[in-house]
Amino acid sequence: MVKRACRWLFASLAAFFVASPALAAPPEGPCTLPPGKGPFEKRTVVLPGGAELVLTWMEAGEVPTGEKKSSRRVPVEGFWIGVCEVTQKQWTGVMETNPSHFRGEELSAASRRAELPVECVSWDDAMEFCRRTGLRLPTEMEWLLAQQAARWRSPRTWTAENSGGHTHPAGRPDALEWGLFDMDGNVSEWCEDWFAPWPKAPAANYAGPATGTERVVCGGNWCGDEWFTRRLREDRLSLPPACRYNNVGFRVCLTPVPDE
Repeated sequence: MVKRACRWLFASLAAFFVASPALAAPPEGPCTLPPGKGPFEKRTVVLPGGAELVLTWMEAGEVPTGEKKSSRRVPVEGFWIGVCEVTQKQWTGVMETNPSHFRGEELSAASRRAELPVECVSWDDAMEFCRRTGLRLPTEMEWLLAQQAARWRSPRTWTAENSGGHTHPAGRPDALEWGLFDMDGNVSEWCEDWFAPWPKAPAANYAGPATGTERVVCGGNWCGDEWFTRRLREDRLSLPPACRYNNVGFRVCLTPVPDE
């Protein structure tokens, strides 16, 4: 029932099948950072094109899975994750195109329009962005671990009740010290994993099955109401990797490289 309702919410929106970028830019080389030294430590990386992206350190923890997310807890190693969803400025600097439906006509400042999350990107599009930047998509386990932290560190988010029917600039400059933003709103987010029912005993750092037909999507969005957002905290959603919707974007992750 919930799965059908969630699918209806996505299917009721127009899918924008924007042509994938024609440029096949070579990888810019791996982006590397050592492990963080404490929770919510931040580092800034400069992307191809010159835009900056802020990552925050997520310490190792455990993620509950299974029915009601209480039967099993899966260990997850520490990693870096984007403070905000990837913005149109960041995307355009790397990909040299902007597929987004929402361009911020209601915003007076061009600088704020550039901070809207990119959307109408498929899983394949997001993976190409990661290939060009040396970053990656989070696994579902990593995303859920970050959501646990964001739930009490950053309560503000954009859903159907307050969004006005469109996306909003990512994060708030005066509150970045509070950690992560929009884990439960603004746009839903692609994860790296193929979707499948939870295994009976997920291994540490579980990253989904080797094959599948749909990719995991996490988090609420600007057109989902509070019920939809609450249900996504207990249930799971997936979409075909070629889909492009105006309520789906992504954020990036980075595996730390130990100091030698």
